[in-house]
Amino acid sequence: MKRLSHLRWLAPLLLAALAPTSWGQAGLPAKLTHPDLTREAVQLVGLRDGRLSYFDSNRALREADAKDLVELRLGGDSPSEVDMNPQQRAVLMLADGQRFYGRWLQSGRDTQEEEGTGIAWEHATMGRLRVPLDRVAGIAQPPNAADLLAGQAGLASDVVVLTNGDRVGGFVESITDEQLRLLPDGADAAVALPRDRVRAVLLANPPIPLPSVGYLVTLRDGTRVRAQTFTLTRDAAELTLPTDLRPDSQPGEAVETVQLAADQITAVAMLDSGLRLIDLTSLPREVTDGGEVFGLPAAPVVEPEGSLWLHAPVELVFRLPPGAVRFAADAELALDDDVPAAARPLADVNITADGGDAASQVTLDADHPRERLGTSLTTDILRLHIDPAARGPILDRVRLRNARVLVQTTAR
Repeated sequence: MKRLSHLRWLAPLLLAALAPTSWGQAGLPAKLTHPDLTREAVQLVGLRDGRLSYFDSNRALREADAKDLVELRLGGDSPSEVDMNPQQRAVLMLADGQRFYGRWLQSGRDTQEEEGTGIAWEHATMGRLRVPLDRVAGIAQPPNAADLLAGQAGLASDVVVLTNGDRVGGFVESITDEQLRLLPDGADAAVALPRDRVRAVLLANPPIPLPSVGYLVTLRDGTRVRAQTFTLTRDAAELTLPTDLRPDSQPGEAVETVQLAADQITAVAMLDSGLRLIDLTSLPREVTDGGEVFGLPAAPVVEPEGSLWLHAPVELVFRLPPGAVRFAADAELALDDDVPAAARPLADVNITADGGDAASQVTLDADHPRERLGTSLTTDILRLHIDPAARGPILDRVRLRNARVLVQTTAR
């Protein structure tokens, strides 16, 4: 049986080798991100037991250790082709960066855990999960649930966002089916807030480093989950959940295997590499200059697919995590389809990324609407300047796709 398993794994390679003219159909379109943040377009044949097989741009069949890469991204450059808008669903974010789109459940009183000390959650593919409160970074209800959690990092105390928009700081003692108990900052006694009045909870739990082993898998619905093992072929994927994400119906279950169609996977981060890519939009940020055009507000916006929309002139400062070594993004003019062709040449903008000792600049205009932006990072902040070029701020709208910060998690 073991030999047959190996033959099944080799079959796609043999078929591809015998049919070189069908290179485009031999695997999954993918991009490999290397440790220097360069990207390589390939046709992926599969990933199994920590080894990737793929065809490079010269149609040569290659193999590589997963730990020698930072990330594998399937399909396009960004996971914008989601089947469902993640901003219209609830999101659970963990202190180690995992996130789950789905539904906040009742607590499950038949479990053996103390009521109120954990979050019960349902994901469309992975089923029911339960996470202790001390491992939760935040939980939010739609619409725009992810935006409500964007400023979680660096909180001095917990924050509860109510359905009327009010924000109350303090310490969340417990969350049950009926209520959330919060000790407000400066108060002597806790207050009970009906759970149906709570839109989001941001917990000031310290960040938890992901283990430098396994994979961080991003699904097409926006979910990002750590997998102890991961296998991918042209048609199917299989991952094993870690022990801290127990099925709610089976407390104590060691490992849960999840099987998915391959087209449900958008990205796979290689935790064994000792490097990790972090979405820039997940980091604490502050607008330090600009943010309005001709007297009207034009604040930065995190779009549903995770891109960052900006209008010049504006300056943003992002607080970087320890170990951040490099930043990169795909910058493009963000002109709507209804902008007349005659007006498009008015859009011209300079973008500068300042990471401390080094800074880089790109200019976008009608002749160069897209450029790769990147710089090394030597301080604990990244400063982005979006400035009008020769023609002023008219139509100077920019979109940063795949804006990522590379963090070194272990010595290489």
